[in-house]
Amino acid sequence: MMVVALCAVACSDDNNDDQVVNLAQEVAGTYSGYTSASFSYSPTPMVTPSETVTITAKEDSKVDIAYKSDTWGEYTLTDVPVVLSGSTYTLSGSGKVNIGMHGNSAEYDYTFTGTIGSGKSNPSFVFTLPAVMGGTTITFTEGDAPAAYLVAGTYNGYTSAACAYFQGMIATDQSVTLTAASGTTVDVAYTSSTWGEFTISGATVEAGTGNAYVIKGTGTTVMGMNGQTSTYECSLEATINSDKTIQSFVFTAPAVMGGLTVTFIEGEAPAALVLAGSYTGDLTLTVGSSSDDPIENTTVTVAAQEDGNITVTLASFTANMMGSPMTMGDIKIENVKAEAGENNAYTLSGEVNVPVSFGESTITVTGSVSGTITKGDADSAEITFQLKPGSMPMPITAVFKTK
Repeated sequence: MMVVALCAVACSDDNNDDQVVNLAQEVAGTYSGYTSASFSYSPTPMVTPSETVTITAKEDSKVDIAYKSDTWGEYTLTDVPVVLSGSTYTLSGSGKVNIGMHGNSAEYDYTFTGTIGSGKSNPSFVFTLPAVMGGTTITFTEGDAPAAYLVAGTYNGYTSAACAYFQGMIATDQSVTLTAASGTTVDVAYTSSTWGEFTISGATVEAGTGNAYVIKGTGTTVMGMNGQTSTYECSLEATINSDKTIQSFVFTAPAVMGGLTVTFIEGEAPAALVLAGSYTGDLTLTVGSSSDDPIENTTVTVAAQEDGNITVTLASFTANMMGSPMTMGDIKIENVKAEAGENNAYTLSGEVNVPVSFGESTITVTGSVSGTITKGDADSAEITFQLKPGSMPMPITAVFKTK
C-alpha cells in the first residue's frame, strides 16, 4: 500500500510539471489580425489592419508578449503569468511604451489583459493607455478587419459640382464623415453650405480591386434657396483604399438642376480651380500722368489650365486716351501663376506677350499682370495689367477692381 501511495504521489507531481509546461505552450504562437483603438477625443475607433501579437512560452506557466505597431509603438511584456479558468486562458501585465506624435515622442504607462480560448481560439488582447489622448484602448482581434471600420472616419477636401446648367463649380473646406454602422455598412454624412445636407444610412462596403473598398448607398439631400428647402433622393458611389485615401467619391441627385453630380476630392483645392470664373468690375486706365474715367462693367475671366496655372482674359474695352478713342480686343494671358495666401486670398503673377486686335489690325501687347483675388461670400479682385501695345512709347496701366 505504501508503494502504491508513493507511486500515486509521483504520478501526481509528474502531471503537475506537465501542466505547468503545457499551460504556457497552449497559448504560445503568433496571432494575426487587426487592432481597433478607441479614445475619448473621437467617437469613431481607429482600425489598423495586418497587426500581429507574438506570445513566447517560458517556464512556470509564464510567457513573453510582443506587439509592435507602426501606429501605436512597441509593447514588450516579460514573464506574464498564464491562468487557466475552465477553458479560457487569461494573461495580464503592465509596462511602458514609447509613442511618437507630430514629430515628438514620449513614454506612457499601459496595462495589458488578454483571453484565449482552448486550441488558441478567439484571442482578444487589450492594451490600455490612460494618458494617451484622454484615455486610449487598443483592442487586438484575430482575422481580417471589417471593411466598414477600415474606411470609417472624416475626410477633408473640396467638391467639384456639375449639372445641366454649369460644370466644375468648386466648393472649398468640405468634409465627409463615414461612421461604421456594422462590419459591412457605414452611415455617410456630408453637410455643405453650398449643396445642403446629404444623409445616407447603411451604405454597403465591399472589397474592390486590390486594397480598395467600394461603397454604395442611397439616401436624401436637403437643399434650400431663398429660405426655402426641399428634400431630394440621392445616391453615393465611392472607392476608398485601405489606407484611407480616396480614389473616387461621388454624390448624385437626379432631380436637382437637371441632374446634379457632386464629386468630393481629398486635399486642398488647386488655386486654378478655385479662381475659375468670371469677375465684373471697373477698369481704370492710366498713361503717364493721364487717366480716363473708369470703364464700368468690365469683365475679367479666369480659366484653369491642366498644369495648375490659369489663363486670365481682360475683355475688350474702348477708352478715350489722351483725346483719342482706343478699342482693344480681348487680352488673353496664359500661364499666369496663382498662389494661395491667407484668408482665401490668391496672388496672381504673369507675363504678357500676346497678339491683340487693335482697331482693324492686330498688334503684339507685352507687359505683366499682377494682383489678388479673394474668395468668399462675395468674391473680390484687384488686378493690375501693365500693357505696352506694339511700339507705343508709354505703357498703359489698367487697374481692374470688382465693386
